[in-house]
Amino acid sequence: MWERLAMETTSRKVLIAVSVIFMLASASAQILATDAQADRMENAFTEWVGKHSVEGANLVIVRNGAVIGTVGRGKFATSRPVGVASLSKAITGICIVKLVEAHKLQFDADLGAVLADRFKRHAPKDQRAKTITVAQLLTHTSGITNDPSQGIAFNQFQPFDKPSMDKQFDVALSVPLGNSPGSRYFYNNMNYAALAVVIEAVTGEQYGDYCGREVLEKAGVNDATLKWEWASRGAYGGWKISPEGYAKFLDYFDPLQKLLSTSPADWPKFETGAGRGYSIGTNIRNGADFFHYCDFAWSDPRTSYGAYYAMWHQGVRFVVTYTPNISHKLVDELDGALYRATFQ
Repeated sequence: MWERLAMETTSRKVLIAVSVIFMLASASAQILATDAQADRMENAFTEWVGKHSVEGANLVIVRNGAVIGTVGRGKFATSRPVGVASLSKAITGICIVKLVEAHKLQFDADLGAVLADRFKRHAPKDQRAKTITVAQLLTHTSGITNDPSQGIAFNQFQPFDKPSMDKQFDVALSVPLGNSPGSRYFYNNMNYAALAVVIEAVTGEQYGDYCGREVLEKAGVNDATLKWEWASRGAYGGWKISPEGYAKFLDYFDPLQKLLSTSPADWPKFETGAGRGYSIGTNIRNGADFFHYCDFAWSDPRTSYGAYYAMWHQGVRFVVTYTPNISHKLVDELDGALYRATFQ
């Protein structure tokens, strides 16, 4: 009997050992496959940078929530905070979603109710502005077409390192709306300046303090700031964050990370045509892929930069930042090159 038990015990040990070896081999194969995918993406990025002589460019690649590759070119490392311009809008969008989940706000709430006290002091030129909803601001369908953040008009909001989104919002509504609320898509920074005013009215805190703590820090991002040269662009273009930090922030767009209880399918969105749409600070492609491109350039040639992210439903995402700014055409070329490298 004891011999039989010993033989059975030995057999079980052998089976366990074989199982462990098999699991380790499988894990190694997965790692190698992931590395191969990252290598292709890194090579495609490096070729694009060389072809177009992009001076400073960074790439961070994430698969299923884990960083699998990085490339740093020029003086900015992937861990160093940089301006991300309009990629700031997604941070604001997620901040609104979290307020809705906390039952402090509703997507269909209108400005007339949320900002009643403010409108008593600063009445909008067009009374239709009071009917604009939070969802319409998120999707650029508010009807606001006046945008004082563009060109020399923005000089009125100096100093640029101080918050001024409330003042920009007032100026935007000092003229009639260009469209009826909810009728058309019109990309306008003032929609997100308005959302900052909404966030401050609902929370009683400064936009940057509240969203920085409740959105970025809750996702494990601790390197973001609004305290720099372009802080005045705040909710629509003022965040400074590392490419690695922004890639981590995008966990909010991945339901598997469970940072939100609201599914992307339930977020406000507006179809813009050709299988594309706009949601909470992000473009949507084919109903599942998220992406956004941004650029910034001022009279000072040293102030020129841009950023781009894409998040594909297959679990792969990337964040790219670069300086100086480049054309949409070149960004589209990079997007195609990275997609082919990822799924060849």
